[in-house]
Amino acid sequence: MYVVNLNRVGKDDVMLAGGKAANLGEMIQAGFPVPSGFCITSEGYDQFIRGNNFQGVIERYLKKIYLDGSRSRELSQELMDLLSRGRFPEKMKEDIVKEYEKLGEKVPAAVRSSATAEDLPEASFAGQQETYLNVRGRENILDAVKKCFSSLWSERAIEYRKRTGYDRGKISLAVVVQEMIEGDISGVLFTVNPTNENTHEMMINASYGLGEAVVSGKVTPDIFIWDRKEGKITDKILGSKKISILYRKNGGTIQVENEEKNRNRFSLSRREIEDLVKTAGSIEGHYGHPQDIEWAVKNNKIYILQSREITTLGRNTEEQMKTAKLSKTQSEIINNLIEHCPTPIYPLEFEPFNNITKVKLELLSRFGILMKSQLGMRDEGTVFIEKSSIHISPKILKLPFKIKHFLDYSNNMKHTKDIFGSVNYRLSKIDKDKIQNNLQEPSLGELLDCLREIMKISDEIVYVRFRYNIFPGFLISKFINSKLQKIKKGMTEYDLLNNLSYRTWNMNKAVEKLAQIVNENNNLKNKIIQLKFKDKSELEMKLENIARSYGKFGDFYRNILQEFGWKSINSYQAFSTVSWNEDKGSLITLLKVAMKNKTGKYDKNKYDHICSRICDVFSKRTADKLLAKVAQIRSYHVNREESLYMLEECYGLSRKILGEIAIKCPEVFKYRKDILYLTLDEVYRLDEEQHRKFFVNKIKMRKKSRGKNKILWESLQLGSQNNGENVLKGVCGNRGKASGQVCIVKDIGEFSKLKSGDILVCRYTDPSWTPLFSIAKAVISDTGGPLSHSAIVAREYNIPAVLGCGSATSVLKDGDSVVVDGDKGTVEF
Repeated sequence: MYVVNLNRVGKDDVMLAGGKAANLGEMIQAGFPVPSGFCITSEGYDQFIRGNNFQGVIERYLKKIYLDGSRSRELSQELMDLLSRGRFPEKMKEDIVKEYEKLGEKVPAAVRSSATAEDLPEASFAGQQETYLNVRGRENILDAVKKCFSSLWSERAIEYRKRTGYDRGKISLAVVVQEMIEGDISGVLFTVNPTNENTHEMMINASYGLGEAVVSGKVTPDIFIWDRKEGKITDKILGSKKISILYRKNGGTIQVENEEKNRNRFSLSRREIEDLVKTAGSIEGHYGHPQDIEWAVKNNKIYILQSREITTLGRNTEEQMKTAKLSKTQSEIINNLIEHCPTPIYPLEFEPFNNITKVKLELLSRFGILMKSQLGMRDEGTVFIEKSSIHISPKILKLPFKIKHFLDYSNNMKHTKDIFGSVNYRLSKIDKDKIQNNLQEPSLGELLDCLREIMKISDEIVYVRFRYNIFPGFLISKFINSKLQKIKKGMTEYDLLNNLSYRTWNMNKAVEKLAQIVNENNNLKNKIIQLKFKDKSELEMKLENIARSYGKFGDFYRNILQEFGWKSINSYQAFSTVSWNEDKGSLITLLKVAMKNKTGKYDKNKYDHICSRICDVFSKRTADKLLAKVAQIRSYHVNREESLYMLEECYGLSRKILGEIAIKCPEVFKYRKDILYLTLDEVYRLDEEQHRKFFVNKIKMRKKSRGKNKILWESLQLGSQNNGENVLKGVCGNRGKASGQVCIVKDIGEFSKLKSGDILVCRYTDPSWTPLFSIAKAVISDTGGPLSHSAIVAREYNIPAVLGCGSATSVLKDGDSVVVDGDKGTVEF
């Protein structure tokens, strides 16, 4: 069955007709006012590919695209052009023309792709395949269908499937051809208010012309809130409705400006609204779920153009989240998330954070391991975790060759050096020329361009960080693991990082040195102790006075800011954290802790001892090879830490720009922090006036969702209770055994609580916590793994560490006596 009328398909025909066509057919059969049309089925697509012998062509192009990512756009366009020139089987062509003639030769049609993959729902394919509006004439209809077929192989569609690990051999596509309604008024109706999830309210967005203007965000529509209980409009906002999208006479669409009188009045009458909500209520009742409905009004008649379930509502009510049991995989994901983002991530930060995952998955795909990101954020701002899935592609057969390429040390170092040099130069130019020394106040457009440039640089840093350093280091560590066990059972590659000069460790040693300078002068010491942190500007002014009065302190203090000033409290939370350059409070907190400590407590001889053991245990040839691999792992770690600081510099410069952007858009951002509730893509569109009222509503909606994210962040504890046992289980951060009294430190403001000999218990640590390790007898944390900050520093100071316990900060209390067993990864209390 190659061509079928929409009135003959329903919700169970997704694999034949695709999600869009199946849904439209379902509504037609239920009697809703849906424009008539037909569908070229997935069987029709398959026959089109077979009849033109395109399958081999597609495979050859995909191989080229996967091997040479730099040419993916060019190659995919070539493939699409080739497919769009294919010929329909004669019978299929006749059937398409016949069904089109039933609509009427002069009737404008919409030609839309309809995705068929069951495990990649329509929503996931949004924007992946094409839609053609106001198509007229049989030849144009046929061309549009072929273009829809070919769009299955666009660059973005290929990249999407590659990233999600979807088996390209199962891909097919259907196409909907439907009578197109040029609405006098069109828009979207939500049967549940998406901004507050109130099930008693419907929200209607409406504007003049085609609904494309509303759906695409090209126009700020009128907004109506309908209360079901009261049966009336309870709120309405007049949109600017600056443009309409209308038919072009000879096909396609055109944008025109609306007359001022129409812009200054509401587009829908009360009667039209009543008819809309009545129809919408019936559709919701038919499906049994809240619906997102596209509609049009033409000559006072309502048409339903599309309806889909609102999947973002009601998934994570607070009660559900509080009682939900996390799976082991979900706990691991949350553990990793909280370790890097101790507070709930904002919508603005999600893309930079998630880009790290995308790079990892892209690199894994080169080995033939296809996975999709398990972490997502819905439009209303809630974070969610999807089920994991792994697909193995034939590329796995080339694994030995790929690994050899990844382990080319000289190549990796060369690329790292070149990219690091380029990044540092470009960032310094941006800071100097575009941020610090602007003679003229930059426009909003210039600020947005600068933000794009910095975020592009950050993407390059993430790539070089993983491709040329973290991945090769990880692979080497696996190859030498068996030899490390011969040196000492339980030894890992992380034990090889002792006594190494890298950015984060050098920063901590610099703070120790600054503390020594302070302790040498009692007057200076008293001034530092008396410093208060409430007012950032006042603190900075007092520090400058102290720096001028005490030259040795001032010189070293300024050198620390020069070298490490972009170090932030939460490195991966790009836009909500602050660096030392922005707030000196965290630096002075570290300094005060370091002033109490004995310097140089860490184990300086561990690495030398390991090298000696290697020479003792193995032959000279084997020892030399192993020592060379160890040296490589250490180099990769140095670059890993350097790249993190570069990212922090990118984020710090971006925060400056975002602050200026927020000031320039006071009608969107009541508070400067409100910009955190937009996505990066939305921020990039702030210079388009028609989006701004939409953004105000999105900010309100996402603020309400933040509470749900806080519950998710707490769910690691909820999913890992100790079930009444007096033992917490985690992972080994560093070996050894210690007993003592618990001191729970929640954040940097509680650093002063910890006393020498206490067991430090915390949610997480980052580099700013390092001075505490010279005081603590052992460390217990809710999050973390073998390469977390807690583990690395615990090894440097040679104290036991049990990490990833999940609920330590809630189960334990200050003063509790515990036994920390790093070898077993347990805490007894």
